Amino acid sequence: MERENMDYAELLKGHLDPDRKLLRWPSKYKTKIAAILFLSEKFAQGRTYTAKEVDAILLDHHLFNDCCTLRRELVNTKFLERTPDGRTYWVPQSVPTYDSFLF
Repeated sequence: MERENMDYAELLKGHLDPDRKLLRWPSKYKTKIAAILFLSEKFAQGRTYTAKEVDAILLDHHLFNDCCTLRRELVNTKFLERTPDGRTYWVPQSVPTYDSFLF
């Protein structure tokens, strides 16, 4: 499945700084999903990442220093997969869309 390329600026209004970094983790469900999608687009399909590389990418795109939460959210929502030991991450062949999270 091809990945969506959306501009999440409107959905993340108030959560992005002028450099398009997340200022804080959203509390509203729809905004959280937009934030997860925003972050998921920073990872390339067909490539594996170490946990350290994932953290470096996440640190480049958020300002509240909580890579653990962001990694967990990306994995729980199926935008990233990882080995059982958490050392290797990758984008699955099929990723959810924003609309698939809306009821």
